[in-house]
Amino acid sequence: MKNKQPKRHWISGILLGLGAAYLWAVLMFSFYAVQEDWFGFGVLFAAGYAVTITSWFVVPIGATLGSVLPEMVTQKSRGEALFRGAIAGIICGLTAAIFTVGVEQWPYVSGTAQIVDATANMRSILIRFARNAVSMALVSSLCVAGWAYTLNKKAEQCDPPNG
Repeated sequence: MKNKQPKRHWISGILLGLGAAYLWAVLMFSFYAVQEDWFGFGVLFAAGYAVTITSWFVVPIGATLGSVLPEMVTQKSRGEALFRGAIAGIICGLTAAIFTVGVEQWPYVSGTAQIVDATANMRSILIRFARNAVSMALVSSLCVAGWAYTLNKKAEQCDPPNG
């Protein structure tokens, strides 16, 4: 039974990463859809597509989180587990933001894009990164903190304090 625990957490981390990425994509596409007047099922499909093409980095981030987070939050107070989960979520969100902007700007990064105004393009990239970093860190920190709280609660139920 003890050998199955790490594998289960690893899989849970992947599912959490994919779920958080989908939630973020739905929120972001919803924001744009309202502005562009195409709100509906298209948002859900676009979010699913976005998660599919970014799964090459979302899955490893989630797997890493699933293998590290349980050790970080067990045997801690609930408040400390929430805090550690939120910090881990922020780190995951910032990592995902870096990869997302890298994917979006690959033609520019690889040198194959023809840029007319490099300064304006760099400003656009930095604004997009800042927006992604803040929103991804927020969504990710909430999701991971919730999972950390759940893991901590389960650990307390299995190992009641002595006394």
